[in-house]
Amino acid sequence: MLRCASNRENLPASSFNPVPCHRVDDTVRIGDSNTLTKIQEISEFAQMTIEPYGLSQLQDGGRVAILQLNLPLKAKLLDSLVFVGLPDLKTLHAWRAPIALESCSLAGLPWLEHLVINCSSTFDRFLTFGSAFKSIRLIGCLGRPLQFICSQCIQRPEFILLRILPGPPSTRDVVGFDRWSNSTQSTSSLSLQTCRPGVCSDDHLCRHNYPLKMARSYPVQAFSPMPSTIPLPSPSTSPPQFKSGHRFFTLFLPALLVLFAVSCGTCILMSLRISRALERKRYRHRGQDHALIDVHTPQTSNWTNSVPLNNLEAKV
Repeated sequence: MLRCASNRENLPASSFNPVPCHRVDDTVRIGDSNTLTKIQEISEFAQMTIEPYGLSQLQDGGRVAILQLNLPLKAKLLDSLVFVGLPDLKTLHAWRAPIALESCSLAGLPWLEHLVINCSSTFDRFLTFGSAFKSIRLIGCLGRPLQFICSQCIQRPEFILLRILPGPPSTRDVVGFDRWSNSTQSTSSLSLQTCRPGVCSDDHLCRHNYPLKMARSYPVQAFSPMPSTIPLPSPSTSPPQFKSGHRFFTLFLPALLVLFAVSCGTCILMSLRISRALERKRYRHRGQDHALIDVHTPQTSNWTNSVPLNNLEAKV
């Protein structure tokens, strides 16, 4: 089983054998032409396949727009769960070695435009492509007893269907189809056929494909230049806790702050009024005390008119 990891130390050497993986900007290549012959000669690698979610960590190092698989992956049909975590993938190259593709394996890639695949690959009767599909190239078809029919579904024009049927040996090494007729075909050495309108069944539209439903429920991960293994939830799949917390900070918190400010202002105003009332009452009591003292004290004139004791006999 093939699994990509951002850190080699996360994979135990006893269970995993390293496979070359190279990145240049938004292009990722797994395996190379130098080791492809050696890998094909080893029976252990001949039964190689990709485990579900095995490529999901490729997006950790940045956006992946072009993916090249230089490995024989025919041990098991690759379904939509294999390509989970690659929402920006536009071009898939798998022509150096054959692979095995399930019918709806590529329908979950919303931006997939181009597919280049080995004609000796294992197909599950048909391949379904999404609305972004533009072209497909099949390499090494000379002498292969296969025929290919490309149709644009009448019920759902955004879906493109490639049927793979038994037929006479192919007389061409490269078979190609374009979604629309291309005016530049006359100047090109490769003659490309155009996808014609046709009727598609529910199976062709992948309406009951369980791996595809599981892949579409996977949260979309935003790419970042630094490795990160925590997927960021999309707005449509954000948990209720995040929505309630956001509502609290946007609605209830400002109201609480306003209420707190009004309460503080009211308390300060009441404190000022109470302190002023106490000061007025204190001054009033001080005035009454002075008035009582003045009433009970004798007049200075009475003391001046009194007769001293030593002159009492003289007055008698």
